[in-house]
Amino acid sequence: MKDCRETESNGGNGNIKRECDYGDRCYRKNPAHFQEFSHQHLHSLLETFERKGLQTLPEDFKAKVSRQTVLEQLNILRSLKSSTSHNTTTDKTQASKLSVGLNETRNVNSENSKPSSSVESSSTSQRKRQSSSTDIWSSSEKGPPEQKRSSPHQSGSSTGNHFPSIGSSMGDQSNKGTKDSSDVPLSSEEYRKRMQGARNMDVAMEYMQDVKKRSQGNICEKHKAAAPYYFFLTSVTDSTKTHKEPLTIQLFDILDPSLGDLESSLQINFMVEFGWLMAQYYTAQQCGKPITLLYGEMDVDKFKCPYITAVNVKPPSPFGSHHTKMCVMAYKDGSVRVCVHTANLVESDWDNRVQGVWLSPLCPALPLDTDSTAGESPTNFKQDLILYLSAYRLPELQPWIGKLRRADFSHINVFFVASTPGSHKGVDAEKWGHSKLSSLLKRHVQITPKSGSPPPSWQIIAQCSSIGSLGPQPTTWFCGEIKQAMSGGMGLALQSMPPIRLVYPTFDNVAASYDGLLGGGCLPYSKKTHEKQPWLQQYLYQWKSDNRNRTRAMPHIKTYCRVSPDMSQVAWFHLTSANLSKAAWGSLTKAGAISILSYEAGVLFLPKFVVGSTSFPIKGEVAGNVPVFPMPYDLPLTPFSSKDVPWFIDNLY
Repeated sequence: MKDCRETESNGGNGNIKRECDYGDRCYRKNPAHFQEFSHQHLHSLLETFERKGLQTLPEDFKAKVSRQTVLEQLNILRSLKSSTSHNTTTDKTQASKLSVGLNETRNVNSENSKPSSSVESSSTSQRKRQSSSTDIWSSSEKGPPEQKRSSPHQSGSSTGNHFPSIGSSMGDQSNKGTKDSSDVPLSSEEYRKRMQGARNMDVAMEYMQDVKKRSQGNICEKHKAAAPYYFFLTSVTDSTKTHKEPLTIQLFDILDPSLGDLESSLQINFMVEFGWLMAQYYTAQQCGKPITLLYGEMDVDKFKCPYITAVNVKPPSPFGSHHTKMCVMAYKDGSVRVCVHTANLVESDWDNRVQGVWLSPLCPALPLDTDSTAGESPTNFKQDLILYLSAYRLPELQPWIGKLRRADFSHINVFFVASTPGSHKGVDAEKWGHSKLSSLLKRHVQITPKSGSPPPSWQIIAQCSSIGSLGPQPTTWFCGEIKQAMSGGMGLALQSMPPIRLVYPTFDNVAASYDGLLGGGCLPYSKKTHEKQPWLQQYLYQWKSDNRNRTRAMPHIKTYCRVSPDMSQVAWFHLTSANLSKAAWGSLTKAGAISILSYEAGVLFLPKFVVGSTSFPIKGEVAGNVPVFPMPYDLPLTPFSSKDVPWFIDNLY
């Protein structure tokens, strides 16, 4: 029997493709991925469809991903096969002439293999390889765009079992009605041309423009309209309604020229897909601008690129991780802008997952004769950010520390709360982790009781994408030091301990997601860990985000807040990279120090500094001049039922 990878998958051109590492669990809907990797189970299924003239999946077909995903994948394969046979001669000629193509940009699924020691799953460590895109980027200031998903497949939320024809709409079925040009599906001929885009730069650029249509209007104006919170969620590919939300953003939006004339940028992150990251700069028209990249894991081992300085950061402990996710943009006029978010620099994190993004206002350059200690914000944001960067002790960061010192942060209204590895004692203890958060809450949060709602009834809500080992009893850490740290406020006694809730997806939440069970690849909580802390079940609540059109997009965002009994106000809100773990937040030692294993970063919104009040409204219309704070999930929370179980990463193996 002939190897499927040598026949159907290569279009007869003699190129043998490597089988996709995920096999029948692959959920990708990216044509470039299918041009690079073989999927034998899909080729066999496609042969069955064509031989028997099937239009639907057999009822007894058991898919490892959603049935709709399989149908879309089959449609892509059929289109690629048709395009290959129709343009064999042309393709060979073009392939010999063109040095770049979308098929040269490698797409590596992230956080979908097995959990790393840092409790965030990672596949890049298993699939490290040299990306062919690196040579392209090192030899030219211009590089190839990334083909992420072809336009007809940008939205795949339909749950029907009919095999869609090429070019048929697969839009969000809950969003029927008049669509603008960005939602119009391609005809079969147009789609065939789009497939040639994998070998044709001109058509490739058309694809990039299709992706950019998700950006609604001028990014600079959108950012101004987001004041005073500047808090966004990322666009969800398969939820078309999110594409038009005013508080939706994408990575290349953050790099958009309308926000400033970019001179250089600093990217600090855990996992990086190099080719995909470069494609974002390309899309934002920022090629060739110097990049300093601090990372934990990356899908290429070596690359030559004169304008990229990359540093692999490894925490001292094998149980820690370089988990921070942020960037700093430096502009040619000396101004800077800071972005703190929750997404890895990998394609899947910016696809069908929920991520949070805080993008600062512009911080202009200080006058040349100004003291470097000037330009501080009321929240000491500048000082705390510089302290965090200094903790790396890297010479590569010294120029960036200098840029920050020369910028005016006086109008920044949030606090920078970070974690760095080490045992922090004395005055240093309150600079990091939950000790830092606790210190700020005690000094600046004021919970004003309403009739019948004393402070303890303001519940704490934690929401994360991974859960660490919290101990055999609730009081060991979860209802002990971390709850105590988040219970603080001006004049509140320690005994005024509020209830605490934890938002984390159930198995059914994940199964119903846009990517089916594979959507749980970013949720690396293990069954083994849960069995050691069964008490946690009583604190769990489901992921639900109907109000933001994101219930079926799995949350990689991490947030912590304190909510009033009537669910109308929050006393504070924290967006961070820190999951619910001792490694991220720290644990207190007998000597009074706080021991932290990982690098983390987040921003804390306190009403006193953001809106000049004691709370943020989260319901109704604008209260006076105070806009409603954009919560990422629905309130009131939906508890786990008696039959619900949390999602375990073990379900993927």
